[in-house]
Amino acid sequence: MFFGAEAVAFDAKKTRLSVPSSFRAVLAQSGDQDVVLRPSSHSPCIDVWPKNTFQAEVERRTRDIDPFSEEFDSVTDDLTVRAYDTRVDADGRVVLPKTLLAEVPLDANALIVGRRSFFQIWSAPVWAERQAAAAAAKKAARASGEGGAA
Repeated sequence: MFFGAEAVAFDAKKTRLSVPSSFRAVLAQSGDQDVVLRPSSHSPCIDVWPKNTFQAEVERRTRDIDPFSEEFDSVTDDLTVRAYDTRVDADGRVVLPKTLLAEVPLDANALIVGRRSFFQIWSAPVWAERQAAAAAAKKAARASGEGGAA
């Protein structure tokens, strides 16, 4: 399982980054150096799935849908049309497709965030903004809860 967050350098010229050793170890345990990259469905980041895990998730989500239906097309479009197969190389690096980077731009500072069965690649400033917004929302919720109790 992928947990934690680690800063990594992104080489924009070569469109590649190094996957942290702790994340590579999880891939090695699964026996799968092939990964699927796709833009997140709901966040400004790139999802990175071990290929076998991604295929199993797509199968799980589409198993009970008629493959000749519009629903099947819609679900598979959302999951797979903008997905890219690649491999983590022997040096632990992954090359990101330029078309994917056009959708989810990264700068020199990136962050790898574990999400249990997959991980995400975030622009460090975008991640920092997200964390600040989440902290502000929690603080506001606590303040409104405290204010309501008085």
